[in-house]
Parts: sequence; C-alpha cells; structure tokens
Amino acid sequence: MIKRFGMVLLAVLSAAAARAVSIDWTAAELATSGNYSGSYSVKHIDSGSSVNRPSGTIRAAFTFSGTAASGVLLCYGENRGTLSSSNTGNSGVRLYFKDGKLTAELKRNTADSSVTSYKTVSGTNPVIKQGKNEIAIAINRSGSTHSSSIFINGVECFKLENVQQSGFQWEHVMVGAPLNENDSLTALEGASVTDVSVSYADASIRNTQNYYKEIMPEPSALALLALGVSALALRRRAA
Repeated sequence: MIKRFGMVLLAVLSAAAARAVSIDWTAAELATSGNYSGSYSVKHIDSGSSVNRPSGTIRAAFTFSGTAASGVLLCYGENRGTLSSSNTGNSGVRLYFKDGKLTAELKRNTADSSVTSYKTVSGTNPVIKQGKNEIAIAINRSGSTHSSSIFINGVECFKLENVQQSGFQWEHVMVGAPLNENDSLTALEGASVTDVSVSYADASIRNTQNYYKEIMPEPSALALLALGVSALALRRRAA
C-alpha cells in the first residue's frame, strides 16, 4: 500500500515538473550616474502598427524589513530625470504603502501628453513579508491599449485591462523611491529594501501566470507530499 502510494506521489510530482514553464530572464543594469541614477534599465515594450515586442514582464526581488512602511516600494515606467513643472507626464505603474496597505496605481497621459491622470488598480490586499519578496509586472500591449497584471510573491494581486495609454517608453524600474523628483509620493520610510535584483523577459501575462502556477506548490501537491511523509514515518515506527 505504502509502496503504491509512493509511486503515485512520484508520478504526480514528475508530471508537474514536466509541465514547468520556463521564462528566460535577463538581468537589468543599475544606473549609477546621470538622470537615471538608482533605477534599473529594462527593454521597453514597442507599440504602434509594427510591434516588435508586444508583451513583457519585469521582476524585482528584494529583502524587506520594517513594520511601519510608508511611501514608494516600486515604480516601473518612464524616467525623464529632472523634470520641469511643465513636463511632469511620465507614465507607468507605481506600488506604494498607504495607511499600511500596498496600493497599485497607474499614471497615464492623454493622447497629446498634456494631462496626466492617476488610476488606482483594483485587486486584493497583498502582503509584503519580512525577508525575501518578489514582485512581477506583466504587460500585454496592443496599439494604444494595454493590459497589466501585478504579481506579489507569485500571487496575481492586481489586474488592469484594456487601458488607453499614450506613449509607452516604460524602460526603468526603481525600488524604494519614485522615478522622478517631482512625483507626489515620497521614498520608502519606516522600512528598508536590500539585496535588490531586477530582471525582465519577453513574457506575456499568460506566460507569467503559468510560470508562477508551476513554481508555487499547489495545495493538492503539498497534501500528497505531507501524506507521503506521514506514511513513511508510520512505516518506520511499525518496523
């Protein structure tokens, strides 16, 4: 009986491994000088009639410590460096702590880039835990429309679909601070992020969803594993 159970468990885990989704991540470079200092450069998603890279995902891994966090955790988008008061229209996604909760917000421009608006992205209240964390933002681009999904530690927490967005030079990631000095948000306070690494890939939202489904153990697989361990323990006691 135990031997048969072990064979079934091995078959289930082997099948899961065979279905594993592979994403080819490329490490982003950290800018140490100039207008982009402190941000990571990633390959931007092309738009227009001739689309060369309609989908893409950025991923930021870091160690988090602190219990009273406020301010920006991560920004992904345009970075125009030092901005004048008449040129504050950098667009992108930003994650920040508000009233102790992590909030996702899209900053977008009108068609002529003359007006910037903010849109809060609906979703669950994700938990940034003490220690290692990982955030991924996946985007599908179609002309002037885009959809995006934000994953916190493998869980798809925020989704934004079919949004009109002029311009799409999203090629910078900043962790722990806004992308430009004129942003209304402050840098991260009451907490710290260390051991930061940022990478990117030509992966769609669906690719990223499947990727995290495979690398995060499903409850059924964990239950089988627990049963297997218990069975082995009982067998040893009986012997």
